[in-house]
Amino acid sequence: MKHRGMGQICKTDREKDFPIEVFRSGIAIESSQCEDLGFGVYRPASRGRQTPTAALDSALNSFFAQSALAQLLHRRISISPFLDAIAAHTSQEELVLPCLSHALNDPQQFLADFSPKLSSLLQLRSLKLDFGWRSIYANSNISSLTSVADIGSGIRPLQQLEDLALRLSGCKNLKSLDGLDTALAQLTSLKSLELQFEACERLQSFSELGKSLGLLVNLTSLECSLGGCRKLVDADVRDLGKGIRNLSKLNRLKVDLSGAKHIFYMTELGRSVRFLRDLKHLELDVSLCTNLCDVSTLGNSLRMLLMETQNFQPHSGSVFALKLDKSGVRINREKVSGYDDPAIFVKSLGVRALCDPDEADLRPPSPKGRQAVWLTHLEEQDIKRSYQVPMGCQGLFKGCPRLY
Repeated sequence: MKHRGMGQICKTDREKDFPIEVFRSGIAIESSQCEDLGFGVYRPASRGRQTPTAALDSALNSFFAQSALAQLLHRRISISPFLDAIAAHTSQEELVLPCLSHALNDPQQFLADFSPKLSSLLQLRSLKLDFGWRSIYANSNISSLTSVADIGSGIRPLQQLEDLALRLSGCKNLKSLDGLDTALAQLTSLKSLELQFEACERLQSFSELGKSLGLLVNLTSLECSLGGCRKLVDADVRDLGKGIRNLSKLNRLKVDLSGAKHIFYMTELGRSVRFLRDLKHLELDVSLCTNLCDVSTLGNSLRMLLMETQNFQPHSGSVFALKLDKSGVRINREKVSGYDDPAIFVKSLGVRALCDPDEADLRPPSPKGRQAVWLTHLEEQDIKRSYQVPMGCQGLFKGCPRLY
């Protein structure tokens, strides 16, 4: 837990003396040449038929090839015949590659070689690719990756895909998602999607990603980690929110925007939550977003869901987590770190959750007869620029950044 990815690194190091000849023999197994298998291999019970010999051979060959990848890359041995063995198993429905960042010497070349093999696995339903640099001890060569177009071309034909996990954390020189966002838009059968781009410092232009997500209307689980993406701006969060609004079947949503210094408002993202009527699990991390100064639309959306749906009733098993540590947002002079009870969670947002200033004429009451003026986003920005007030500076009544 302290150094994620260390398990795979240590495993590769322990097996560095494992004979490669065993792997080479494994990808050439022919069951017809075996004298006695000693066991039977069958298709799932629902199909009720024994697996053909050819399918059995390709399954075993692919298993050995996947197991050998990390060692082959680590020892700088050609992986072409092993990738061919994986591609030959066209009937496989699940492909999981372990964390390979510690073994990749040239990640761009690996993706170029792997992409055409991946595109031939048309029966895949679950795909998990981990190329992320998830440990301080991992090989930093992953940061040399500059394009994900090869990944996009590899997954585009996989129309049966239901579960996709793509981890590219630590790709510091990756600047765009061209090719990947358009490919995602075509995978309309997806039900679970995990995208991890933490610490991709130069990554920008997330608008197309938000639009692509909006087309995946069958999604029930979405995890989008953009923590440490310094180029993230308000327009990107807005488009991401618009995309999420269309995902009415979502019951699990996790969004990480931590460390984005150029985010001031998350109005569209917060407002989109109210359209997710089946939502039961929500995690939103905006810690270290030092200029973020308004989460009222999120509070209002949660209040509406609490009132209008049965999913958010107390003790319903729903989970909420809002991380505001060291951000520019303060609620009732205290930080909101997360609650399991939706009612307490909404209550913790304070008076700002009572109404949405962009959609209603209601305004929060002014306690003790104090005169208050409700400002729009643009008006507040003008005031701060005119008086040179630092962005994120609170000093306002009860930490409500738009009450003066």
